[in-house]
Formats: sequence, structure tokens, C-alpha cells
Amino acid sequence: MRLFAPFVLHFRLGIWLILAISSVCPAQEPNFPLSADAAGFAFASLTFNRNTFTAENSDLPDNNVLCIALASEDTIWVGTENGLARLQQGQWEVLRKETIGCASDRIYEAKVTSDGAVWFLIGSSYQMPEVARYYQGEWQVFEKNGRIPGKKLWDWLAAPDGALWVSTDEGLSRFFEGKWQHFSNADMGISQIKRGDWVYDRALAATPDGTVYVGVSGAGMLSRLKDGKWQLFTPENSGLPYNWVQTFRIEHDKALWILSEGNLVRFQQNQWQVYAPKDLDLPENDFVKDEKGIQNS
Repeated sequence: MRLFAPFVLHFRLGIWLILAISSVCPAQEPNFPLSADAAGFAFASLTFNRNTFTAENSDLPDNNVLCIALASEDTIWVGTENGLARLQQGQWEVLRKETIGCASDRIYEAKVTSDGAVWFLIGSSYQMPEVARYYQGEWQVFEKNGRIPGKKLWDWLAAPDGALWVSTDEGLSRFFEGKWQHFSNADMGISQIKRGDWVYDRALAATPDGTVYVGVSGAGMLSRLKDGKWQLFTPENSGLPYNWVQTFRIEHDKALWILSEGNLVRFQQNQWQVYAPKDLDLPENDFVKDEKGIQNS
């Protein structure tokens, strides 16, 4: 499936507007609103002075831009099929695998945690990638099947408290204050799911107070880590309507909105509200999630 997006604006930190200038963006890429497929990328300041960078007119290593991360007001990281580039105060720096210490030049996702670290997924999105961290001028690369157990990466999250969460087919891993911590399925209260049995993406979301939610599509469960303790929600012990958690999102009022078998579910302060398509006067029960949240398609 491919999504046509000829003009996409993205606003962060009150400084940059990032424009995806590709007419076709791969829908399976989580960062597709910021990507430019075989076209380079463009940005504009608040004065709307637009600049377009390509491999032909700049040091951008490849026109196939896979991800963009805004680290500060004057620093943009650009991941491509053929290397990583940093645009800082108008100057380009290209970083290859030899500099980073990784095995591939394909940088396909990037995130910034609140401590200022920039994280990258490197390699193939169809198997366990390398996870690289750039912090205070130093690189760390966490090898495949090393500190992050698993053969497939499902999701990852830069939490408001500065932690990085990584969801794989063998559980969850958290990097916080310089250390990795792994949570198995049993730790999350999902002991009935055997190791390696995950077949669908698990969504991740976090609130500013450190609460983390893990959605398990295909198992119909929602697990929450709050105050150091895991709690498992199922249709039997909560307001979840079905054994199917497809995706979710935390809004500014800290409410958790869940998509479950065509139903929207709102969870806040331990109260559940379920909205069926007929309750919302929607013609279809097909919802999608994009950068604006969960929407009817």
C-alpha cells in the first residue's frame, strides 16, 4: 500500500517546517510524513524561506531519504539508504558505517530522547536492526541479538522521561540512565504467550509521569507499567470490548485512546468508554492512525 502525500508540513520546536517533497511515500514507514522517496528533502523557516537539498546540490549522501530527526533549533539529522547526514548551522557532515561503528549505511528511523540523545535504527526493517545512540559526541551501537533480545523489532518509543523503549518478539527493553533493562512476556503479565510467539506489532505509548502502555494486537491485551508494577487488561477484567488491540494513542489530557475491532475506546483515570461506529455516526468502521491520531478513513 502506498500513500500519496504531495505536500506535508511538520512543525517542531517552533523553528522548522519540514516538507516531504515526494509525491509517493511508503505507508509502511512510521516516519513517512517526513520522508522523501528518491527526491531529497526540503525545509523552511518560519519566514517561509524554503531550501531544497539533494545529492546533486549538497552533501546529502543519497536522494532516498528514509527519516529525519530535529535534534535542536539548528541541527537536523537525515537518514538515507546510503549513509547518515547531519545539517548543523548550515554545514553538512556525512557519517558512514565506519564512523558510527555499525554494519550498514541504511539509516531508516530516528528518534530524539529528552536527554538530547539521538537514536537510529540501522539495516533492514524486516529483521532485527542495529540500534545506535549518539550522545555528547560519542556513538554507541547495540548489536543484533545482543543487549536487545529478539529477532524482530516491532516498535520503539522515546518516552517523555528520557527512556528509550524497544519492543521485539521476545519482550520489551528499556534504556534509561545509561543501562538496559529487559521485560519478558511473563514480567508484563502475559505468561500465556510463549517466547517468540508474537506475530503482530505491539504499540507503545507513554505519559509524562513515566507510565508506559503496551498494546498486543493478536492477543487482545493491554499491559501497563505504572509505579514499577505491571497490570494486564483484557476484556474479562476491563472495558476492552474485544480480544484485539490494534493501535492506540495518548492525548494531551492523558487519556488513552484505543482502536479495537473497529471500536474506539477511551481509558482515563481507570474509567473505560467504548464508542462503536454507530455511536459516532460514522459510515464505516475502518480506522487508520496517522500523525494526527486515530481517524475514520
